[in-house]
Amino acid sequence: MKALKATLASIYLALVILLLINRCSGPQRSDAYGPEPRYDDTVVVEVVDTLVALPPAAEDSTARDSIDTRAREVGQMGDLKFTLLWDFPGDVDLHVKTPYENEISYRNKMADGGQLDVDNQPGGVGSAENIFWGNNPPTGVYVPMVNYYATKGGHTRGGKCTVVVYRGGEMVYTQDVNLQREKQTIIISPYTVN
Repeated sequence: MKALKATLASIYLALVILLLINRCSGPQRSDAYGPEPRYDDTVVVEVVDTLVALPPAAEDSTARDSIDTRAREVGQMGDLKFTLLWDFPGDVDLHVKTPYENEISYRNKMADGGQLDVDNQPGGVGSAENIFWGNNPPTGVYVPMVNYYATKGGHTRGGKCTVVVYRGGEMVYTQDVNLQREKQTIIISPYTVN
């Protein structure tokens, strides 16, 4: 078990380094919000011990059920689904790096059988983004990321976001992150499809 954890930690670290290198030289977004953010402000969330299990039972089951209900209503389900939920004004983006090192996001809405089918730019109460694979997602490690692309409506504080992962229609894990400033990127715990 220790060897498996060490291997996963090494793989995760290598992926983070590759993502950072790729981000620093990636294409630029040019739209009403300005150029694509540089990923110098990346904050890495620690790898949790149970990557394919829901948080411990100590978590409030009513809150978990509410998150599950809300996330199920966003976009398509498929065999694999990553959903981002937030309730504050601002353009928050969900990115997922596939096992083939392709990234699905607003810039590249389809790759390796997956697609971004919900892209919310204004933000506000009930905001969400969704990336899913209809069936047979490629085996390997998927790395979800959350980027606070732009503030909206004078709201500059950021707030809590929740990433929800489904496999075969079942919620397998959720992870909360706090975005604190525009252009901040948080790399979420990876999810492995066997």
